[in-house]
Amino acid sequence: MRRSLVISPILFGLVGIFFCASDAFAVDLIVRQKKQNQYRAFQFGQTADDRKQTIEVKSFSSEAEKNAYVETLDPTQVEWEEKVEFSGDDVSIVNTPTSGNAEPLFGDQWAILSKSTDAQRIAGPDIAAVQAWTITRGSDKVVVYVMDSGIDPNAPDLKEHITSAYDAFKPGEFPTDENGHGTHVASIATANGDNKIDMSGVVPGPVQLAVGRFLNASNQGDTNTALSVVEWEKEDFISRKNADPEIRAVSINSWSGAYSAMLERSLNEFAELGAAIIVSAGNTGKNNDETGSYPCNFKVKAIICVAASDQNDVLADFSAYGPHSVHILAPGKHILGLTPGHFSGSTYTSDHQYKDGTSQAVPHVGGGAALIFAANLKLTNKDVHDILLSSVDRIPGAEKQVVSAGRLNVYRAVLVATGRDPSLADRGFGATEASGGGCSLSANGSFDFSLIVSFIILSGMLFLMRRKNLAKLLD
Repeated sequence: MRRSLVISPILFGLVGIFFCASDAFAVDLIVRQKKQNQYRAFQFGQTADDRKQTIEVKSFSSEAEKNAYVETLDPTQVEWEEKVEFSGDDVSIVNTPTSGNAEPLFGDQWAILSKSTDAQRIAGPDIAAVQAWTITRGSDKVVVYVMDSGIDPNAPDLKEHITSAYDAFKPGEFPTDENGHGTHVASIATANGDNKIDMSGVVPGPVQLAVGRFLNASNQGDTNTALSVVEWEKEDFISRKNADPEIRAVSINSWSGAYSAMLERSLNEFAELGAAIIVSAGNTGKNNDETGSYPCNFKVKAIICVAASDQNDVLADFSAYGPHSVHILAPGKHILGLTPGHFSGSTYTSDHQYKDGTSQAVPHVGGGAALIFAANLKLTNKDVHDILLSSVDRIPGAEKQVVSAGRLNVYRAVLVATGRDPSLADRGFGATEASGGGCSLSANGSFDFSLIVSFIILSGMLFLMRRKNLAKLLD
């Protein structure tokens, strides 16, 4: 009797472990056809049943069940991997300004024009977009693809730019933003700056906006929805290029997650078509050279991974970085953007929020890339990559954080793109920002303030030495 009492709990425990282990196993396998007509033209409003058949999600409750299924697959016909989760890269909502269209909000966009900028408007932690607008305000030959949580279709600053759209959750329907992340990101890059309403994007003038929704109301997505949107982006871009070879594309990706080989290949295919791929470094505060974050660490042609800077022109405290894997700094703290508005009867009212995150840094660079293309449609995505990295404002210490050792300067980038003198964008000695001032060495060879300080100190030391020697001679 005693023995049975001892054995029973053991058997019960083993049974419990078995059932717990069985319940704990849950895996979704993403299966994608290899041989397919990947680039079927797709316009908003059409059904997308064919696309749903090329990317399937299979769920399994045991390893044996999964392995048995995998054995039935032909690797020459399909590829597969376990599902990966992704999320938008916001850190926090800093503040919600007063809603409404009563007054323009441009004065609150420090990243576009900082209040610390000097009288000539050439020095400050901003990206010098206002000066770039004297050369170009955008072009309808440039399509900005925003792969995110969708968009508010009623926002006056955005709706007239939208020329194509896709919802991975509801193919054939408009990708209405249920989270706010996508609308915020899109507005930073492309909000209409010529209608005297709300705010201005980095591209204030003509641009085409293509919106793909793969993040849900909780700002979460996975490999299935991500692949679906990238496939749509490629098809949409090829359709546009067939109609107009001058069309150029910028892809804005303010999200991150784990590694996916299929998504890496898909994004690289988009880049091979000519799209400038701009991605987020993530908000881990870690070195991506050591701890990979994706898509930042994907091996994609001419990819640009963006870290966030703050109002003091230094790396934001939350931002990931990497002197070999992260390419450029851009404003990503206390950034104003649109969020889905609301109706009162038939009257629509915009809403806005300040947000922190590398999600907010990415569209600044994406907008800059769009202006570079607008300024010179002959450029390739590799040209845009090289121009953006070589035209930064150098920030002391940033060489340990990003490949370019600096923060985005859109004006200098556009000057380079148009063959003009890039020194016109050099920061002056009257800069008032807290750090990364106008005296830092620019990519085009402006003076380094530290060298001048060193020269003054050295001159003083030589003067004192000569005076001491002269005194000895007089004695």
